[in-house]
Amino acid sequence: MTHRQATIEDRALLAEFNRQLAEDEGHRNRMTVTELERRMGEWLAAEYIGIVFEDGGEVVAYALFRERIGEIYLRQLFVVRHRRRQGMGRRAVQILRSDIWSKDKRLTVEVLAANQDALAFWRAVGYADYSVTLELLPQQSSPVLRRLASSEADSGYTVYLEAFRWLNDQGIRQWLVPQRRDIFDRRQSRGENHGLFIGEDLAVVLSLVQGAPAEWTDVISERETWWLHNLATAQKFRGRRLGALAVRMACEHLVEAGVNVVYLDCVAVAGFLPAFYARLGFAKIIERSIAYPSGNSFPMVLMRKESNRV
Repeated sequence: MTHRQATIEDRALLAEFNRQLAEDEGHRNRMTVTELERRMGEWLAAEYIGIVFEDGGEVVAYALFRERIGEIYLRQLFVVRHRRRQGMGRRAVQILRSDIWSKDKRLTVEVLAANQDALAFWRAVGYADYSVTLELLPQQSSPVLRRLASSEADSGYTVYLEAFRWLNDQGIRQWLVPQRRDIFDRRQSRGENHGLFIGEDLAVVLSLVQGAPAEWTDVISERETWWLHNLATAQKFRGRRLGALAVRMACEHLVEAGVNVVYLDCVAVAGFLPAFYARLGFAKIIERSIAYPSGNSFPMVLMRKESNRV
């Protein structure tokens, strides 16, 4: 892997990477790419130094840092999504420490508390916890879960598609292919699409659907079962555990309607999703490989949650 110092001409590329970095770590930064590009240009022209890392002629990572008396503060380190889990981030830090940074200065980096993967990475490369920033946010409207209105269907489907693309970029195969818009609209017409709203902002979408999917009818004997489908969190609300809140509120909503059991299925790969739902009270029923019309076959987990666990 080679490296070079970024120039002002790199500001558009680094701004796009900065946008992806904010998405990946669940940052609250709402700046547009244009605003990020302007800021990146100002940083590179002033106190920040950017390093671009390349492999085989391809830009694979960048770092942005500021050096002061006694300290080097690393503001950003980003590895392009399709080159992650290949040691690029670790190699970039090694190059920074061996070839670029002074050996006699304190190295600092800040990590969002909810970004556990980043915390584990920085600890693994030698950084140690020093301080914790606590906050008390201004009083906000209480989250509300309700059915999506007809005028909100476009926004709801957009949230779902953004989540689908982000999960696939991260290598998390929650959905094999995106849900078709006609299926979403059919659910919308039946009042099955719901949204978790923070004030007027749509934070999470999900569907509460009556009837078992065809691939599980040989396992589920009950009629008129209720299923939770297509949980997706809007980009600017990631990292705030609102997906888990939406699931809890959806289950409570069904219990109030007299529904005693809620089902869902999810991809079993790596155990990430089953563990997420297990923490919310869902219990595994069965795991098996399912072949889909697309021709793909994936191991899936069927789970259920009983009302006495709500």
